[in-house]
Amino acid sequence: MKESRKKLNRLISTAIVSCMVMGASYENVLALENKSQNNSEKVVKYDNEAEYIKNIRLRWKEDLVGNSSLDTSNATISKKIISYTNNTDKLVAKLNMDPNAQWLWEDLKDYKQNPARITSMFNNLVTMSMAYSLPNNKYYKNEDLKNKIIYSLDWINKNAYNENIDQYGNWWDWMIGIPARLNNIVVLMYDDLTEEQVKNYMNAIQKFLPSIEPGSKYHTGANLADVCMNKLLQGVNENDPEKIKEASEDIVGVFDYVTSGDGFYKDGSYLQHGMVAYTGSYGNVLIEKISNIMFLLEKTPWSIKSESKDNVYKWIFESFNPIIYKGYVMDMVRGRAISRYNANGYLQASGIIEGMIKIGMISDGDKASEINALVKKWATEAKSVLDFGARFKSINVIGEFYGIMNNDNIKPLEEGDKHYALNSMDKTVHKRENFALGISRSSSRISKYEFMNKENLTPWFQGDGMTYLFNNDLNQFSGNFWATVDPYRMPGTTVDTRKREPKEILPGLDPGASQQNEIYYELGKSNWSGGSKLGAYGVAGMEIDNKYDSLKAKKSWFMFDDEIVALGSGITNPEDFETETIVENRKIKSDGSNKFIVDGKERVSKLKEKDKVDNAKWAYLEGNVSGSNIGYYFPEGANINLIKDEREGNWINVNSSKPEADKVVKDNYLTMYIDHGKAIKDQKYSYVLLPNKTEDKVKEYSENPNVEIIQNDDVAHSVKHKKLNIEAANFWKEGKNTAGNITSTGKSSIIIKENKDNTLSIAVSDPTFLEKNLSIEINKPAMEVIKSDKRISNINLENGKIKFDANTENLSGAPLELLVKLGDKNNGNNENNNEIKNEAPVIEGEDANLFVGDKWDKSLHKLKAKDKEDGDLTKNIKIKDNQIPLNDQFEVTKPGTYPVTFEVSDNNGKKAEKKLNVLVKEKEENKPENKPENQENKPEIKPEDQENQSTKPESEENKGENPQANNNTEKLPNTGGASNLSLGAIGVLLATVGTMFTKKRKK
Repeated sequence: MKESRKKLNRLISTAIVSCMVMGASYENVLALENKSQNNSEKVVKYDNEAEYIKNIRLRWKEDLVGNSSLDTSNATISKKIISYTNNTDKLVAKLNMDPNAQWLWEDLKDYKQNPARITSMFNNLVTMSMAYSLPNNKYYKNEDLKNKIIYSLDWINKNAYNENIDQYGNWWDWMIGIPARLNNIVVLMYDDLTEEQVKNYMNAIQKFLPSIEPGSKYHTGANLADVCMNKLLQGVNENDPEKIKEASEDIVGVFDYVTSGDGFYKDGSYLQHGMVAYTGSYGNVLIEKISNIMFLLEKTPWSIKSESKDNVYKWIFESFNPIIYKGYVMDMVRGRAISRYNANGYLQASGIIEGMIKIGMISDGDKASEINALVKKWATEAKSVLDFGARFKSINVIGEFYGIMNNDNIKPLEEGDKHYALNSMDKTVHKRENFALGISRSSSRISKYEFMNKENLTPWFQGDGMTYLFNNDLNQFSGNFWATVDPYRMPGTTVDTRKREPKEILPGLDPGASQQNEIYYELGKSNWSGGSKLGAYGVAGMEIDNKYDSLKAKKSWFMFDDEIVALGSGITNPEDFETETIVENRKIKSDGSNKFIVDGKERVSKLKEKDKVDNAKWAYLEGNVSGSNIGYYFPEGANINLIKDEREGNWINVNSSKPEADKVVKDNYLTMYIDHGKAIKDQKYSYVLLPNKTEDKVKEYSENPNVEIIQNDDVAHSVKHKKLNIEAANFWKEGKNTAGNITSTGKSSIIIKENKDNTLSIAVSDPTFLEKNLSIEINKPAMEVIKSDKRISNINLENGKIKFDANTENLSGAPLELLVKLGDKNNGNNENNNEIKNEAPVIEGEDANLFVGDKWDKSLHKLKAKDKEDGDLTKNIKIKDNQIPLNDQFEVTKPGTYPVTFEVSDNNGKKAEKKLNVLVKEKEENKPENKPENQENKPEIKPEDQENQSTKPESEENKGENPQANNNTEKLPNTGGASNLSLGAIGVLLATVGTMFTKKRKK
């Protein structure tokens, strides 16, 4: 029988080779495997659901531990295997297999009081199962280890997690933490478990996760993605298509943008727990789980059916990209996770990047290219701190990641200057080439912080305008920052310094009780928190009105190219406690040697020194590394207090959830603050941050500043940038108020900019989220309206002023824009002054030169698209027509000159086209010789090529869209049709196979 199968395989192989030579498609011969780089075009099809389910299970196992062609020579994979081996050594040594034992591991014996210990037990078994499943280690398929794993699974099922036990403690462990780990163990050990064992384990999951309830208390946002993934794998492990269907259908809502509650918002925000900015922690979990579900279900009967599914690509660039700088997830969107001793922004980014790569693996060429470029940017910038690949959970993605990093054709994404008003979560991000600023705001809508599960015990001022200045000092906010920083003096904040106690839950109540929310979160009493933006420039502000003290203050930030202006006014606190504004609290060198200069004189030159300087004009702080100096300019002079000290802290004091966090650590800090005094009224401040400037440049700036403070009082904050011709204002009061050239009838945030083409851009937003209509007046003469948001009405350009109404209702702080042509309307001859004009965009690009066998993609043409009204439209460029002969790998197959046409549309529907050529030449070594068409003519497969083919993960070969369904996709060769000759050849060969087996049976 085996010999007959060998003959059959040889004949089928011959048929396949013959068909390939004659031009027939491989898939027309036998659809055995999905070998296409275009996932949406070629699909493995099975006869029944059981085969699909088996394939999903094997696909997930392969994702966890790779397949038979796993490249164990890869240094990262090798280190992972060693790590699993070493950790398994420790776990096996401490495993208690006494039949009468009350615990498996002594450090987890209190599992009956704390379900997190059950989660940890399953964590241990995941580690052991990985060691059992990964080659090149002593535990690979080790019988003794297998028995220990199965013994432990049965012990836990009997004693700790089964369908007869009632839930206690944190719901998360029962519904999310434990099922995720148990499912993975079953996938890894599936062939070694009995049906009864699998059934018992899955029954336990069913007890605590009987169904998915989208929108219920625990099934929203990232938590919903978690339970859907758990239900999906539960269905896979017990071969239940209904559970897989349930997961596929219930995950759909996650893809929709939300306007309240948990999820992604159109302005780039992400909220979890209804009021906490959480892109960098729960958002991390969401994209990880979403990527896994999409990865497993695409091209199966349970693929996700949602028109919003492509929003995941928007999340990557509009939600995750803003809050990551040089590979670091900004702490202001990590919630209570900032207090974990074994986590930081780089580690959070690794999870986001892993999810992005997996999404890229099942995406079409353009989307995958954009994702890979962003991945490469972050990984390149952060490589001196962390190798992201070493942190990935998926062995499959590790190989994909290094493929991206080692591919010279993939260039790191070039972004340029950006400003993000993430108003739905009260956060602002301002990015420049060499620095980024994050501002953590709060309001009556968004909490200042999150405390929960004994995590983040000293969070009091994290949302009171804390500023995060990122530069080349890549470790400024990582390391032991959160254990050692003075929690009363967060940079950027204005605070009442009365002593506060570490957070504790209310005694006598369940941790999940609604009354605990007053402890977990702290909302302010003011709804004024928001800002406006124009292109890469922006203004933000917030009003402090606290529940638990009497402090009130108005705070603003005006963000330009080289400077950030910070204003404060109305600072009032009738109580007998010091009120401070913290200008800076920066982690400095281990020896504290950073120079700190004030008005040309060095201050606090040594650790443990304090100083005070009255009426300071400027200051300079030497950075820890090149590209991390910071300048400070005080436009109105400031009395500043200085401290250079060593601070000792302990992670257990900020997070007592894990005993192993009990670690004493030390860091040095330079602190600069303004002391407003006690029992104060209507105090104010002003300072300007000058990132990356040298001492001389800071001094020069102070003598000739680019910014002018127009107003800093209880009515408005207003600043003008003289070089950029930008003016911005935050209005704090209702009624008609004026600051500089800007007048508003209500609380608003407004920015205007005079452009080089003699136009004026205007952006208006409602920071309270409550205004229905704002009447705005700009004291500038204008001739005509060029472009206007649909919500802007009653535009009037008479009498040398620009007047209009802005309907801001239900916009959640999003800005509205108006563009006008400057000039005296009364002196112009244009009869249609208020007519909105729209010009077509323009595409620029160049021809490409390739050799046969080279890969083609549209980036080779260096395309750019610009539009007078909409700006840069490069990302919107699509392929209209493509005549290039390409194979499934997007490699050019024939020499010649081939046209490709690109098109782009602006926001008003006007289109532009650009026709470019691709000149393809024959490589010298590819020129045919006069040999018969036989095996000698077949292309040589080099050993390294063969290795690459065998180790390439399946999903890497599944990128693209059906060119018949989408004309914007690169044209692929028509592999669906075969010549009559080749089909005839198949028929003859298969007939021969049939005859052979008929004769065999007769014998």
